[in-house]
Amino acid sequence: TGASLRFVLETVLIWIYVLYKKIALPVTSKEWCAGLIVGALSNGISFGVVYATSYDIPSGLGAVIFGTMPLWTAMISHFVFHSENLSPVRVFGIFLGILGIATIFYPQFDKVDSEHLWAMAIMLIAPIVSAISAIITKRSTQAVAPIMLNAITTAVGCIILGITALTRERWQDLSLNYTHIWTISFLAIVGTIVTFGIYFRLIKETSAVTMTYVAIITPVIAVLLGW
Repeated sequence: TGASLRFVLETVLIWIYVLYKKIALPVTSKEWCAGLIVGALSNGISFGVVYATSYDIPSGLGAVIFGTMPLWTAMISHFVFHSENLSPVRVFGIFLGILGIATIFYPQFDKVDSEHLWAMAIMLIAPIVSAISAIITKRSTQAVAPIMLNAITTAVGCIILGITALTRERWQDLSLNYTHIWTISFLAIVGTIVTFGIYFRLIKETSAVTMTYVAIITPVIAVLLGW
């Protein structure tokens, strides 16, 4: 429900902007399919998995698991893009980054027991589908404006998460306070509209693997902010 509320607000705001600015819609069926698939993978499935598993595993362990995203992206890119070969140096660098995250969050790992293994396995879905969505974005949406791609993907995520919330959770008992409202608003505007707008813009200009390194950088910033 929290994830769906975030995407409802974001979808409304971004589509108001898109319609006001009269930004062009995708032209080809390939671009539409790519946008819908990216939205389903990165916003629907990935966000849903992260929100759901955050109740059962420490945030640090979740950061380590999601930090494997560059590795999955590199492996898939190796077969999709001829210019992004899976070199030993690249693999070593990615593993070094993941090891760094594990080192930072190592004190949290004593909270993990065998009962949390299922949540860890499910959490692994998030970086894998996010890696696939990054590849699709790079390969099939070059002609789509970043803001339009953001609008399409958030709308798809809104639908998937909204349906899940309505059918799987007791949203009728929802009671929002000031903290909930400003948190959801911040995540919608800064955490998704602004962030994904930048992400979709930059992924058109650099490699998919390079863009996914953010999954390794983000936990370090989170530690500093938490401290």
